[in-house]
Amino acid sequence: MSIEERKDAQIDELVSAASDLKHEISKLNYDSVDTITRLGVYTKKTRRMTWALVISLVVDIILTVLVTLNVFSINHLTERLNIAQTINRQRALCPLYQLFLDSKSEVGRAHAPDPVKYDQAFAVIQDGFNALKCTEFINKPVVPFKK
Repeated sequence: MSIEERKDAQIDELVSAASDLKHEISKLNYDSVDTITRLGVYTKKTRRMTWALVISLVVDIILTVLVTLNVFSINHLTERLNIAQTINRQRALCPLYQLFLDSKSEVGRAHAPDPVKYDQAFAVIQDGFNALKCTEFINKPVVPFKK
């Protein structure tokens, strides 16, 4: 092979290599542009998801605060109802319990068909009297009705 032929072969190889290199660079450019485009789309999606997460977190915090306030409100209301109900029970039942306890006597026990049941009945009445704390209620002065 002559020098000229070798130079031509080398030039052909260089042209082929340059063509391959140009093709690879074009491919890399296309891939880079495609990758950058996809990154832009993913960035937008990520931004939207981040805002959705922030908004859902804020809504969650607001709902948690509202539920907590409602629980405290319900507990307060329940406590007020229990107090009012206890007062009404005391007003209605304490005088009756007092009457029943005042009627307890040895003569009544002696005339009872079963003295043990008589004692049990008055024990139940005494337990109800104590559970409602009727001693505190009975010892309060009674306000008469106005006509």
